[in-house]
Amino acid sequence: MRGQLTARALALIRSAAPANFGMVMATGIVSIALHLLGMEAGALALFYVNIGMFCCLWAVYILRLGLYPRDFFGDMADHARGPGYLTMVAGTGLLANQCALLLGRYDLACGLFWLALAVWCFFIWADFLALFTTDRKPPIEKGINGAWLLNTVSCQALVILGCVIIDHTSWDHETAFLLLTALFGTGFMLYAIVITLIVYRLCYKPLAPEALDPTFWVNAGAVAITTLATAKDTYLVGLDDEHIAKLQESSPYYEEYIIPEGTYEGVPETKTVAVVATVIARDDVSEDDVYNICYTIFENMDNLAHDKAGELDVEFASGVTAVPYHAGAAKYFAEKGFDVPTK
Repeated sequence: MRGQLTARALALIRSAAPANFGMVMATGIVSIALHLLGMEAGALALFYVNIGMFCCLWAVYILRLGLYPRDFFGDMADHARGPGYLTMVAGTGLLANQCALLLGRYDLACGLFWLALAVWCFFIWADFLALFTTDRKPPIEKGINGAWLLNTVSCQALVILGCVIIDHTSWDHETAFLLLTALFGTGFMLYAIVITLIVYRLCYKPLAPEALDPTFWVNAGAVAITTLATAKDTYLVGLDDEHIAKLQESSPYYEEYIIPEGTYEGVPETKTVAVVATVIARDDVSEDDVYNICYTIFENMDNLAHDKAGELDVEFASGVTAVPYHAGAAKYFAEKGFDVPTK
């Protein structure tokens, strides 16, 4: 009896589908949704279920790799099954999001981020390498399915997780956002390529009912997660006085500027630099024409519809030092009591 159970267990391990981590993905999605709806008991229950499945599946995959390496690596060269390994990335990412959102354990989430990234680096390259080099090339109607969009889902899962944990890490924000943006672009590029192939397959190849398997639901999921990956709140990088001073030494036309709180939704007041908007005129433009332009703008400030019109100020406008003033502009500012430099 024990021998039969062992044989059955080994058979299950050997035949384990690469996409089994889809269970962790689905459970994590429902758990986070319950959390966002305020149903904490259900969210936590599914979280602990997910931990159990996550550990069991990792054990199964490691045993399969050790006991049946030919089957494990052979699946990578299978066009229909190979992309399923990338559910490991998305599943790990979702569990990490649960750790951060449900428990506030950003340290665990960060550790799982690096695990997911390592798994992604291995499988995204190993899978494509195996598919490119194998001699078994099936026709497109048998080789392409919705599971191929897991290439996009895995990329965007890392992007979303990175955005969730970035404020709780020691990462340099500018560098991290640059790399996460590059990863987002990679996922979007893969989506464009794969969805084109899927549409081609559906439109130009025979379609049997059994060919519409559940993997095609990933088509919608890939779009959703790509959209979600762009939904991180705006983050502005401010400048301190020291860096502003250094910037002005080399580029004196920069002015210190405060972006008011509320200019961008959820973004606090931010100190930065700005370039003063300046109208440039050639020397051969008549003095009267330039005078009339200045007069029309500054005497009608209340009637200007531009969002920045409220910041117009004659005194401020007379303080530009980067370029000399036209004689017509100097005449207008002189009438207002301000002397400005001219050629």
